[in-house]
Amino acid sequence: MQTYLHVLDSYFSVILFGPLVTAYWRGTWEIADVYLFPDNSNLSFGVSTAAGVLVYLCFNFSQDHFTSLNYKMSSPMFCISSRLHAYILGHAMVNYWRGIMGFMDKINKTYLYMGLETILSTILLAVLKGSINAISAPLLTIPDTGPHGRKDYFQISTKLKTKSTESWSFFLDCCYSVLIISGLVIVQWHGVWGLIDLMIVPQDQFKSAWLSLVIGYAMTMVLLIVQWPVMAFAKKARNETFKCYSIILLLIEIFMSFCGTTASAFVWRGFWNLQDQLLLPNNLELSVWISHGIGTICLMIMFHFNTAIQAGLDSDGDIIFSDEQTFFDIKFICNIIRYSGNMVCYST
Repeated sequence: MQTYLHVLDSYFSVILFGPLVTAYWRGTWEIADVYLFPDNSNLSFGVSTAAGVLVYLCFNFSQDHFTSLNYKMSSPMFCISSRLHAYILGHAMVNYWRGIMGFMDKINKTYLYMGLETILSTILLAVLKGSINAISAPLLTIPDTGPHGRKDYFQISTKLKTKSTESWSFFLDCCYSVLIISGLVIVQWHGVWGLIDLMIVPQDQFKSAWLSLVIGYAMTMVLLIVQWPVMAFAKKARNETFKCYSIILLLIEIFMSFCGTTASAFVWRGFWNLQDQLLLPNNLELSVWISHGIGTICLMIMFHFNTAIQAGLDSDGDIIFSDEQTFFDIKFICNIIRYSGNMVCYST
């Protein structure tokens, strides 16, 4: 029965979070397009990149300071500060991506250029064991709280999991996580998105958006089915410990991560372009605020705003060598039930 509930929850979450996360990103991204030096793209992208990186790094560096303040806050004060923290960090993440992708868009999109972007970034992420961090909604959900409630709310996991007490190591780990791993994820997404732009009916944006959405969700459904035998095989391989099993399992995780990233990019592109064309296309300013508002409010009410931020990082191997039944961590109802007593804005 628990397995059936998990499956139903996964499909429900996939349908729910795909459009909401995309709405948040599209709205936040294009708000910057509208207000942040719209007549000077180089300055606009430069400010986006600098502000995004600076805030993202500062929130990494100061996570223990925020946590220490957390213990002194009343529940109402924590409710306000945690939402404000998430909102600012969300803007930083979106602007970081917007700035880097904006500069990369200045180079003409060709199959060769986009292909090289995708291949090189994918290889580097695999070598650095960071491929898993490119997966996004609808194949990922992250609750705003966990088993420890609000105690670890402000914690942002770095790639190497260095302790903050190791000052210089922690500083370098934060820089490595933000500038290298997250930067490569941005490049990979730009390459995949660019290839989709070139391949999927480029002469008809409306049809291209719908087709992108259909392909993305078709890939998502296939991956949701395939993940079960993949994890069962991984468990069996670990138990039998045959030669080179660890390398094989790691390669499987990298492949599954890339497939999940591609499926996510298809879904995002479909929802994003459909909003551009159908949601008040003659009033861009109001359109982007509606997208931003719906995404922000709904995700915060559902205590899953972290799904849109994805500030923390993991390493390849964390999933395939775990005892999880599924590869993709997609839960909403299960998270609400499991952490109902620890939800943000409640008791410590």
